[in-house]
Amino acid sequence: MEIEIYTKRNCHLCEVMIKTVRECLYELKNETELKVTDIESDKDLSKYKLKIPVLIIDNKMYAKYSVDKEKLMRKLKNIS
Repeated sequence: MEIEIYTKRNCHLCEVMIKTVRECLYELKNETELKVTDIESDKDLSKYKLKIPVLIIDNKMYAKYSVDKEKLMRKLKNIS
């Protein structure tokens, strides 16, 4: 499983999403590494400028702006 969050500096919503995803992984004892990608460092990701944070699971967009912890827990349980 691959999990990535597109983010940028000084983004409160990004910090909340990162925290939520890390909590879910911890609670599930899932050792998947969370990759955090700054969209400002990648020209191809500039299209997400106004859509961050974006949560990508296995190369598919799962959520943008925010993520519901309970729904994410179910999703991660199902693909583990």
